[in-house]
Amino acid sequence: MKKKIFHYLSILLACCLLQPASGQCVLGALSKELLDPNTTQEFKNFIKNNPEGMNAYGKYLVNPYLRKDVDVLTATADFMTNHPDYLRDFPGKFDDILENLKRAGARCNICPPGGNKGIPPMHQAISDLDWAWATFKDGNVDVHKLFTEMAASYQKADGGAYMISVLRTNALQDQNYVRSITSFEYQFLEDGRFEADLYRVVNGKNYLSEFKSFSRSSWEAFSSDTKKVNQFLAYFSSGDNFEYIANISKLSAEVNPATFVRTQFMKIFDAKARELLSARPTFFTKIKYGNQTIDIESVEELRNLCKNADFAESSLFNFVKPL
Repeated sequence: MKKKIFHYLSILLACCLLQPASGQCVLGALSKELLDPNTTQEFKNFIKNNPEGMNAYGKYLVNPYLRKDVDVLTATADFMTNHPDYLRDFPGKFDDILENLKRAGARCNICPPGGNKGIPPMHQAISDLDWAWATFKDGNVDVHKLFTEMAASYQKADGGAYMISVLRTNALQDQNYVRSITSFEYQFLEDGRFEADLYRVVNGKNYLSEFKSFSRSSWEAFSSDTKKVNQFLAYFSSGDNFEYIANISKLSAEVNPATFVRTQFMKIFDAKARELLSARPTFFTKIKYGNQTIDIESVEELRNLCKNADFAESSLFNFVKPL
């Protein structure tokens, strides 16, 4: 046993001298881990003769759970092994994304209960990053912009992890989905005020997608947030097909999360009725509401309809996609 430990530590010392993690050597922490009787054999087997695994371990040095989660370490090591081009071309960004995912509360197999259930667990989020870079890096669709967004803040990392998870699921269900993606973080206005999270072309038609990973309180404030309302108005006025994809995992306390989100948009339609009708009158034709199909032709009619709670279930709000 002592011979094995000495062997581990010899490898670690060499690794430490070549590549310290976050300004300090991982040797001290990892040596304690290997000597700790509570450390799993799975972890010890993973670390043995695995410099990539040691490098991954060093990225979670201050987190006593993530650094011992073999699935997290495996996903991290795989990304670094598979994508040296990203690490080279965007130095420090991967570390920033990992840090922001930690700050966003990404869960792990051995983490305490709780955490952020609105995004995939840490190992899955990293695996999704691996998939996204491998899938889109050569497609001239600016996927690096999404990664850079995720590196900017934990809120952006949360939203990005949710978005990539949805994309990966859609790609599994529809073989044409990936090839329909034309651009990430697409500036759909000439003045560049707003960017669509995703721009797709399907059968010659443009589709703009906005992904929202919001809590209940954030959705409740949505219709009174000037920037978010103006962004919606820009989507609406663009003339393109658009969709808001809402993370309903964060709305588990709601009886009907989809209706709750649609209701927040109904508030905007009430407040901005005149502007919306003027910008895109055809959007308000052939609306299915209950057992009727109606055309909404006046501001007063639209505002009266928006006073009915069940109007949120009408086809007018089918651009809301709860996932």
